[in-house]
Amino acid sequence: MARVTLSGLDYSLEGTSTSFNLADLTAANFTAQGVILADGQAAIQGVSLIAYEGAMYPAMVTARENTRPASPFAQREHKWLVRFADNVTSKVESFEIGGADLTLLIPGTEKMDLATPEGAALVAFVETNVRSNAGNPVTVTEVIHVGRAS
Repeated sequence: MARVTLSGLDYSLEGTSTSFNLADLTAANFTAQGVILADGQAAIQGVSLIAYEGAMYPAMVTARENTRPASPFAQREHKWLVRFADNVTSKVESFEIGGADLTLLIPGTEKMDLATPEGAALVAFVETNVRSNAGNPVTVTEVIHVGRAS
């Protein structure tokens, strides 16, 4: 399994990144994994106000954007916490996505509405492609808004 990192800039031109595990990159799956990486970027961009154009996947590196996002609400301190459980061990793990698009909140809660096209795309990507630290498939349990200090 390989650790993938996507990176971007927030409205204040501060860098932010998110990391998760995908299948190892090999000569046999290079093209397919490139498509999966692009799908992951699209899913994350769908729930964030930050572009996340930078990508680091062993042997596959894309430069991060260097322009300011259009929205002043694109702040790395506003994050989605994606929680998921390992389908084999049931261990709960997580990763964060900065620049949370808070229009995806279920009204009156801190939870992302996973029934929206953007929420459903993120869940589908994670459950299809992301692996736990043990290398097992995962199931998303929730995506919640959290604030972090800079």
